[in-house]
Amino acid sequence: MKLCYVLSYRDPRYTRTASLLAALGHIDGIEIIEVRNRRLGLLRYPETLWKLFRTRLVHKPDVFLLGFRGHEIFPFVRLITWRRPLVFDEFINLYEWVVEERGHLAATHPAARLIRAFSAACVHRAELVITDTPQHLAYTAAIHDLDTDRLGWVYVGADEATFVPVPHEPDLDGPLTVLFYGNMHPLHGIDVILDAAEILRALPVRFTIIGGRGTEVGAGLERRVRAERLTNVSYEDWVDYDELPSRIASADVCLAGPFGGTVQARHVITGKAFQFAAMAKPMVVGALDGSFPFTAGVDSIVIEQGSAPALASALRWCLDHRADLPAIGREGRALYEREFSSVALAERLAALLLPLRATNPGAA
Repeated sequence: MKLCYVLSYRDPRYTRTASLLAALGHIDGIEIIEVRNRRLGLLRYPETLWKLFRTRLVHKPDVFLLGFRGHEIFPFVRLITWRRPLVFDEFINLYEWVVEERGHLAATHPAARLIRAFSAACVHRAELVITDTPQHLAYTAAIHDLDTDRLGWVYVGADEATFVPVPHEPDLDGPLTVLFYGNMHPLHGIDVILDAAEILRALPVRFTIIGGRGTEVGAGLERRVRAERLTNVSYEDWVDYDELPSRIASADVCLAGPFGGTVQARHVITGKAFQFAAMAKPMVVGALDGSFPFTAGVDSIVIEQGSAPALASALRWCLDHRADLPAIGREGRALYEREFSSVALAERLAALLLPLRATNPGAA
């Protein structure tokens, strides 16, 4: 099978793309042809489409996979790939993100209805739609009235060359060091983290929060830390990607979340969770609705979302059981190897993609 991976995104090295390509590389019998943008502005769209058109004529791929975020160019990709199976990595449901999660539009607004109709058109015109969790699969199937046999889910995974286990022995006499980093979207629950820090301010628990450069959320976080004199919180608005592994390794426990309790938060496992698991780092994760790969107290500390007291209680437990944290991290790494590694994702992808051979009519 010749599979053409198509991407036109502001970050052509985005984690989702990297993990899917790594997994595809483990599947025997698939030859991968990449069509990815180099330009980062609006010119990336015609650049990608022209490359795709040439690839269709010259290499004649059997299957096409449109990576996230492909909504903007989906109609054109569908036209170029006509009569070949098209796999659409939806990853984030467009309607969920714009209307239900961010609240930019009311559900009754004409633009919201248009977004829902466009999102539905994309998933209905692909032979296979991939999401990132069973929860997102169920959401897309329900909101767009799509048969689940045309849907599949593949976890995000992690950059396995960057996020590797690093031995770390907790300092049983020093403060418990807690790390969070992220883009400060509502699903992460930044207020929940700060409220938990306030609850624990009298205990030897120290938070490092990273992210939010140039955003109102980041500025608001910094203002709150100063105004409430949260001396147990250290805030940095940015660190380089290559610095993250050393930050993770030096923390006693990491906050994977999501803690926000929003619509999207109930459907996703954060990219941080896979990175922490890959590094054998103990972490606190927010529980999802339905099927969930983590086991509380075994490979992670699982809490209900939207509850600062629950997060504070979990971290108080970590403070009192620091000697047990490395074992939880090791179990998290074992879970990563079983469920989240590129080899594990390859098995799931192969089961989804290889049957598409039978749907290829063989038209050039």
